[in-house]
Amino acid sequence: MSDTDEGPLPARIMAATSPVAMFGEARIRPGKVAEFEELIRSILPKIRQEDGCIHYTVNRSHDDDSAFVLYEEWESGAAILAHLQQPFMADYFGKVPGFTVPGAELPGWSSPL
Repeated sequence: MSDTDEGPLPARIMAATSPVAMFGEARIRPGKVAEFEELIRSILPKIRQEDGCIHYTVNRSHDDDSAFVLYEEWESGAAILAHLQQPFMADYFGKVPGFTVPGAELPGWSSPL
């Protein structure tokens, strides 16, 4: 997940002092889609109220009910790091492996123009 495998984020993202964005795709196991959606919906309001959160959205594919696309934008790398340290995110990350199809995640980092 990181440039050097030494942290929760790539080093260049953690050091960012300007806005950074992340997009990702997750495929959810059969029979787990409704439960995953419920989990995501339960944390979205908390995420969107966090300091440094510019935008956070989760979309579900029209073509594949098990495919979700996430997009988040943060004021800085420090804001993302603080987000990842929230207790509700630790709970979320602890549950995600039971929902996702291994190897189907597609994370990517970018900077808005």
